[in-house]
Amino acid sequence: MNKSICNLRDNFPNEQSHAGKEDEQERLNRYLQKIARGTSHDINNVFTYILGMAELAQLQPDIPESMQNVLQKIVTYVERGRGITQHLIDYGNSFQCRCEIFNLSVFLNRWISELNLTLPEKQKIKLQLDNKQLNINADESILKRALTALVLNASESLLEAESSVQEINIQVQTIDDLILEITISDKGIGIEPDDMSNLFTPFSTSKRAAKHVGMGLTVAEQAVLIHGGKIEISSTPYQGCEVKLLLPVLVK
Repeated sequence: MNKSICNLRDNFPNEQSHAGKEDEQERLNRYLQKIARGTSHDINNVFTYILGMAELAQLQPDIPESMQNVLQKIVTYVERGRGITQHLIDYGNSFQCRCEIFNLSVFLNRWISELNLTLPEKQKIKLQLDNKQLNINADESILKRALTALVLNASESLLEAESSVQEINIQVQTIDDLILEITISDKGIGIEPDDMSNLFTPFSTSKRAAKHVGMGLTVAEQAVLIHGGKIEISSTPYQGCEVKLLLPVLVK
């Protein structure tokens, strides 16, 4: 398998950072957060205005069919733009981690039930979680956002592959009673070797899906980073992909 491993913490999980470097990183995080959230809200306001004008024009009588097609394209691309800004807002929100202890099984089953409503009808999520009493200390909203982004990536990959197995597997296990390992895998189109180096670059994507903006792995990376973990990705073109999250958030 072609394998790319992004180690977000070199001495995971017991890294001791210098105080000065932590202060510098914190200032950078706050700066990036303000950029991501602030500019996204402003751009979204512009998109909302354009969308409103286009939809209002569509309601006018006796508009030529060619103009109707143009207006519909405007609506389509504006909605795509709003989707991009929402990803940026989510990314900005992921810089502040508010951890609390919760049951992982309850969280995953509730999340999967919600997500199944948005997936294509023929797709399903298969969860394997041996320890249903496992508690973790994490930011539930950030973890949910990251897992959702990864599952949607897998969903799009399966659709492009037109695979007969439209199944997304999620396996959860513990390592040495210290590390939570969440693996999401699919049998989709996989990732080409030349694309592996750009996996975490914002807005970089090789997918054909019109709604895909290339922020899924960027969001997942930030979620892992904020929890002090690491992410590993293995893929073989046209055979599938496996994304593994390793998080030091277990509660004994």
